[in-house]
Amino acid sequence: MAPAAAVSTVAGMGSVAVVSSEASRQRSEIGLLWPSAAAVALAGTAAALGATAGDSERTSEALLRASLVGAPLAVGIVGLRMGVHPRFARLLLAAGGLAFLTALGEVADPTLHGVGRAAGGAMEVLLAFLVLSCPTGRMPAGVDRRAGWALSAALIAVCLSALLLVPAFQAPSAWTSCAQDCHRNVLAVASVSGPFADALRLLGEASLFLIMLVAVAAAQRRLPTLGAGDRMLLTPVLAVGAVRAALLGTALLLGEPGGRPGRGELVAWLLAACAVAMPLAYATGLLRVRLEAGKALRRLADAIDIDPSPRRLERALRDALGDPTARLLPAGERRGGWRDGSGEEAASPAGRTVTPVRGPGGGVVGAIAHDADPVHPGLVEAAASLAGVALENHRLGVRAERASDEALRARRRVLATAERERRRIERDIHDGAQQQLLALRIELGLLEDLAHRDPDRFGARLAELERIAESALEELRAVAHGLCPPLLADRGIVDALRAAARRCSVPVRVRAHGVGRMAPEIESAVYFCVLEALQNVDKHARARRVVIDLRAGGRELRFSVRDDGRGIDHARNGDGEGLRNMRDRMAALGGRLSVESSPGRGTTVAGAVPLPERVGDRPEPTAS
Repeated sequence: MAPAAAVSTVAGMGSVAVVSSEASRQRSEIGLLWPSAAAVALAGTAAALGATAGDSERTSEALLRASLVGAPLAVGIVGLRMGVHPRFARLLLAAGGLAFLTALGEVADPTLHGVGRAAGGAMEVLLAFLVLSCPTGRMPAGVDRRAGWALSAALIAVCLSALLLVPAFQAPSAWTSCAQDCHRNVLAVASVSGPFADALRLLGEASLFLIMLVAVAAAQRRLPTLGAGDRMLLTPVLAVGAVRAALLGTALLLGEPGGRPGRGELVAWLLAACAVAMPLAYATGLLRVRLEAGKALRRLADAIDIDPSPRRLERALRDALGDPTARLLPAGERRGGWRDGSGEEAASPAGRTVTPVRGPGGGVVGAIAHDADPVHPGLVEAAASLAGVALENHRLGVRAERASDEALRARRRVLATAERERRRIERDIHDGAQQQLLALRIELGLLEDLAHRDPDRFGARLAELERIAESALEELRAVAHGLCPPLLADRGIVDALRAAARRCSVPVRVRAHGVGRMAPEIESAVYFCVLEALQNVDKHARARRVVIDLRAGGRELRFSVRDDGRGIDHARNGDGEGLRNMRDRMAALGGRLSVESSPGRGTTVAGAVPLPERVGDRPEPTAS
């Protein structure tokens, strides 16, 4: 499977397309149906409450209320669906629920109106917390955390004091359309007015401004330390927070709106618009994250297509994840171990996230060690899927290259062996039968003269020449027998092996199943492999019996030679010349050979040769 083709498997923040993950995705989508339905219902109800405002403001208030509730709920649901910082997504859902409560500030009932105005104060704290905790949903560490909690506590204390002591709500406000003649504060347990009430209002506005200012400053300081994805999420939220801080400062400067209601109402509307813009700004960050993750995957696939080696893959992963310290750890030979890009064994890095890399078959072929936040939480899994394909392709390529090299070496050994055999045969014929035939030719030239001179010696010499000719013929037969036994050529491998078994000093049983005549090169290769194994048994095994098993089926011929001798430590001793010759014969035909042996437990030599074409099927008896 080419890496470029694998992009479609992981596109769209691509999870691996297996049945279990697909079922999990469907369950997740079903689980988000009811929050989506609830969000629509809450936004619709808030719009209906906003429509109860004055005649000139019904449409705008309905849209504002629907947006205040629907925007954070929708973005929170999308964040949960994407799996991007689910804690912050839940904060957005909480903001949407709290914004729904603020819509109660539009109703005529004084108690519900008071609940809505109280929810507005809580909403101010939550908006500052959203800026301060974006994008993870957790308060930052250090001074910023302490300052944030202190200001939040102070703001809550001021808001509660105003809610319990001041009989009139502040107007205008971002959380109600009421600007004058509003309901009195029925939640107040005491009634204070004058300078003390004004001081509480001023303190509340100052606290709102300070907490938003601290949140913006803390987010600005944290921005350079974040990963690429988190920067994309925080930047637009930070911009909205800065605008909101400026508006809160403006409201603080305006002071009591009394003689200037127009300016106060405008600021209130803009503050409400910022509450809508904040989740929408986060949504733009989510969109950028998704687009950047897709681009990163395409870059990764392109890089893998060019060169799938572990070193190149590691560099491509660092670029795709936006993490210059990311490491690719291919699986090592020992269980639970890893190898780095140079092939050296490496331990699992401490204090870093390690994501396993699985091959197309599902087995772990490596891991990605990373600590910087990726541009998308699903990007690491998608990159791991691509990396698994690339590592598997690289492994198969290396294996194919090694197999090709081994086949080339085997062919060279076969050619060298054939050359040695040719020279041996040439030498044997030259030193033996050829010399005898030359002498015979010379003697035959003198034989005619001898017949005239000495008839008695002629008969004796003729008999001697017949013996020389017979000896030369026997030598030629011996040489030819080493090349291809006549029985193998005439009757096939089963009869030839039975004949060889009878010549063995150890009792040998030959079993054949479905074996007929095959191509001569296959019969010859298997015959001489079995013959070599029998010779090894004769020389070294000290066995009591040997079983030769031949089976033809599944478009291949399988054979084994099993003895009960003393065995060998094959791992220590390795292959001898005979075993190398056997492997070369099998490799030349695309076959395979294996040796199983251990001291005291005998030896089994087994092999298989593919059968491209059979020349007649003549099943043999089951055993001999």
